[in-house]
Amino acid sequence: MNRLTVQKRKTALAFRKGETRTKIQLGGLVLKSGLADHLGVTPGDDLQLDALKHEDAQLILGALVDALSRLKDDEDVKEKWHRLGRTHMIQTTPKMW
Repeated sequence: MNRLTVQKRKTALAFRKGETRTKIQLGGLVLKSGLADHLGVTPGDDLQLDALKHEDAQLILGALVDALSRLKDDEDVKEKWHRLGRTHMIQTTPKMW
């Protein structure tokens, strides 16, 4: 393998690792919000293959799509949710934030 190929592979690997880390962190935020607990989604549930959990996944996605729509339409919502999220993070993980 030449150096350019090796560098491309390293770059692709670093990107995939970063992407995976971000996805895990976003999933952690869904868990931290309490939404998964509220719906009865627990670690190990298969949100794609289990029909009932698939409905929960659709509900979570719908909530996130609605949140995106609200963020686009109302700048005040962004500020409100930022404060709410910060407060929740401080209350649930004081050592991290």
